[in-house]
Amino acid sequence: MNFKLTYATMFNPPAEMHTRFDAALAEVNKSLGSIHALYINGEDRVTAKHDTRRMPIDQRRILGHFSLATVDDVNDAMTRPAAFPGWRATPMEERVRLLKRVARLIEERVYEIGAAMSLEVGKNRMEALEKCRRQRTFSTFTRMIMPDTTDSIILCPMIRFRISVRTIAA
Repeated sequence: MNFKLTYATMFNPPAEMHTRFDAALAEVNKSLGSIHALYINGEDRVTAKHDTRRMPIDQRRILGHFSLATVDDVNDAMTRPAAFPGWRATPMEERVRLLKRVARLIEERVYEIGAAMSLEVGKNRMEALEKCRRQRTFSTFTRMIMPDTTDSIILCPMIRFRISVRTIAA
């Protein structure tokens, strides 16, 4: 985003913001109705049962079919957090560097994430983009003060946007 989006600037954004949001929305619309796997310990896991989610503003349109976790899936996710020991041992300076990279990755995909959010929860484009901006800031801050997290930070499963400790360390 080339300008700083805030509640004060959201009432008169540049035309480029609308152009980029519309392009991202067109891309997200192409993936509607897909099957979305669980992501457990670094692997996608498609389950036998799915929950079909529809747009809140148009119930005829299907967002996607999202895998439902079984008891075994939950147990696997809770008993084998793949990145926990490594993240716990990571020095604070390195954590900060990695989390700044997470913030940059969110910023790079802010339009795609915002478009998915507008379809998923019914926010208008300005609210969705502002929410993404705040999520980036909040996520960075909370990961610094609550560092013992599991492997993946899933931000938007509908567009398969997730960031793992392995990804940001690269």
